[in-house]
Amino acid sequence: MNVSGTKFGTDFLVDLAGRVETIEDWLTQEQLTTSFNGIPPEKGDHAYIYEHTCDPLAAVMGAMANNPDAALRYFAPSDGDGPFADGDIYLPSPTAQTRMDMLANRKWDDWSVKGLSAAFAGASTLRMPPAPGSDTDDRATWATAHGISILANQDIPSGVAARNTGVMLGNCGPELFAMRNNESADLSINNGVIPPITLGGDETKLENGISTLLYKVAGDSGAANAIAQGAMVYADQSASAAIQANKNDSNFNPITPIQMEYQKAGEVIGML
Repeated sequence: MNVSGTKFGTDFLVDLAGRVETIEDWLTQEQLTTSFNGIPPEKGDHAYIYEHTCDPLAAVMGAMANNPDAALRYFAPSDGDGPFADGDIYLPSPTAQTRMDMLANRKWDDWSVKGLSAAFAGASTLRMPPAPGSDTDDRATWATAHGISILANQDIPSGVAARNTGVMLGNCGPELFAMRNNESADLSINNGVIPPITLGGDETKLENGISTLLYKVAGDSGAANAIAQGAMVYADQSASAAIQANKNDSNFNPITPIQMEYQKAGEVIGML
């Protein structure tokens, strides 16, 4: 299911993931590696493809990288399963909470974590821009918060999983910008570009999770590039929002937010 560029339908992926997440027994990476004696088999020598997980859920989640809407609906369903409050604030349902608990307690290895990280990376892309009257950005932020928490407790090998994690972190602009000076991710200073992650109000847990993931993936060029790109995009959006908000102020200098936001992005890149 993880052929590059292949996109499966949202309904198909969400339904399939919901069905296979109940499967609890599959050959692990260790079992497969042992069966190969540590040597990748020649084509046709074995019923399994080397370096591809046998975890059916991980395979489906890997396909969600090409369909962020499917990833978001799987992690944070909104169709009557997650009610609105005050117009567009997402309140995760018991189903969503139970699913995140399942993912946190599921066993992930170097192969299956590729799929897990791919789905969280996909969902994180929907954090911005916000859509008034819609809970999409809030759902994506809630899912990303759990992605940080869950992935921080996994081994993240270099390559695909590291880059996926970098994409997710790159979509955490408010949090990365705040961490560079031990600040809080305050929306007011960024003109509401994207909603902040809270992890239930536990800011320390959030910072520890992001710091852990930065440490694990910063040495991977693909991950570092994704984080840097995300920081630059967020700087551009924040500066543009500030300029738009002050367009009628004759004393406002548009160069100021541009310099300020890109300096922050540079400091984030400097943390890598």
